[in-house]
Amino acid sequence: MEYRHALTTALEHHREETLAFASDLIRIPSENPPGNRYRECAERIRSELDRLGLSCQVVEAPGFADLPRFNLLAF
Repeated sequence: MEYRHALTTALEHHREETLAFASDLIRIPSENPPGNRYRECAERIRSELDRLGLSCQVVEAPGFADLPRFNLLAF
């Protein structure tokens, strides 16, 4: 039961940041199809990982000239 308590405590402690991050992602119309605004979505995720102190790089996936796709490499 101590794990459950620890998880609940951690989630409560980070509640506002988690909700803000989720809200930001939901506001970006990146639905697929058609796959619009992927870069904006990837950049928002990158900025959150930066805030958390994680190394991250946004890389464009080849082969999608008309609607570019992006991957995040994070460590």
